[in-house]
Amino acid sequence: MFKNERYSINAYNNYKDHFNTSWLNFHDGDIVKSFFCSAVLNAPKTCSVKSTQDIKLKNTSPKMKLAYDEIVTAAYDAGLLNGTAISRKDARLFLNKYQQNHIMDELPKICLPEGMLKELLTISIEAEREYYSTLQYTNSSTVQHEEEEELIQKFEIMKSENAFCSINTTHVLADPKWRKALAEMSRL
Repeated sequence: MFKNERYSINAYNNYKDHFNTSWLNFHDGDIVKSFFCSAVLNAPKTCSVKSTQDIKLKNTSPKMKLAYDEIVTAAYDAGLLNGTAISRKDARLFLNKYQQNHIMDELPKICLPEGMLKELLTISIEAEREYYSTLQYTNSSTVQHEEEEELIQKFEIMKSENAFCSINTTHVLADPKWRKALAEMSRL
């Protein structure tokens, strides 16, 4: 679907004349921060202020914060968590602390298959050639080749860091250790 439809490129072309759209440069470093703090919200000062939750989860990666949120949401959807008894934020904090103190196992993941990852990389390179080559880079094929190599290297790093994976909440909710955590949280 991605290769034939090229969704993001087609969406950009369809909406750029009607909405304030922009491309985020994958080479700029933290693309998530760029998305939320610059491109979408254009609130760099707000994004630089740490929330109380960030301070409490300061040793937790953004990906793990999201993982706890996925677990909390799945538990609520499965009826294992009373959303009126505990806030989503407090539930995430509880799970973080509980895992650090009681569950040393890594969370089970669901990752994209290798074939899909290769296709995603190919589409990313095509988009890089189509948009960034004409927008930001010189026409030098050497510069373009270097930028593509950088994109491939970053993609491989992201792949090795499980960036293309999500938490297998079905397995988490079936795991007796996590069910015990949810039961303890429900008694708070």
